[in-house]
Amino acid sequence: MEDSSEAETLENAWLADDDLEEIDMLMGCSRGLMSLISKISNLATEKSKMSKSRPLSISELSYFNNARNNLELELQSVQQTLPSYAKDRDDLLRVAEVKRLTALLYLRQRLGTPRNSSILSPVSVGLFARYPIAFNTNTTQAPPSPGPLAMVESSTLAWKEKLVTDIIAIISTLPDTATLLWPLFVVGSVNIDNEEHRRFILERLQNIQNSRNLGNIRRARLAVESAYRARDLDHPRGNDWGREGRGISLA
Repeated sequence: MEDSSEAETLENAWLADDDLEEIDMLMGCSRGLMSLISKISNLATEKSKMSKSRPLSISELSYFNNARNNLELELQSVQQTLPSYAKDRDDLLRVAEVKRLTALLYLRQRLGTPRNSSILSPVSVGLFARYPIAFNTNTTQAPPSPGPLAMVESSTLAWKEKLVTDIIAIISTLPDTATLLWPLFVVGSVNIDNEEHRRFILERLQNIQNSRNLGNIRRARLAVESAYRARDLDHPRGNDWGREGRGISLA
């Protein structure tokens, strides 16, 4: 979900008595998670627009870093429950968890890794795990040497790789339906070179297109294929979420 108009609509979509933890049967996740994904899109769009016109000030960088850290903490703790009339829908719980994990990946893809977190070793994650942030509050510590920086980069990549593996593991237990389009698109856009993952993503996207040959499904598949080709050619290509993600719905 990238279209900013869709994101802004979600911000004001809920009534005061709506249960934000209840999973929406159409969207495949809770209203609370939808709101968080909307906030990620809006924050990333705001930061991108400001960065294109001028360098961000220290206070602005601090604002964006704190906002993205708060979003990650909320994504860790967001609850998703089945509606009372669908208590036996274990598959819906798995779809909702896929979208929560994908939202964590989407957050880091669009707004980066927490600047003030300690990630020198990969976090331990499981199929339905929560992903902790250990904040570093020691402001007097000297800047890290190249060694630790390399460890941070390696651990960040390991974190993403494990997260992608968990997402794919859950998707593999689910049928090919359009509700998985957004997770497949986000995972396919991550710069992780794993041939098995590539085949899985492209096969599932093709299966979904075969069952529902809609424009947004074709766009998602073509965007992922384009990203893979660019990576194979070692072509410097960033993720233009505003262009390629437009029209790819969370549902």
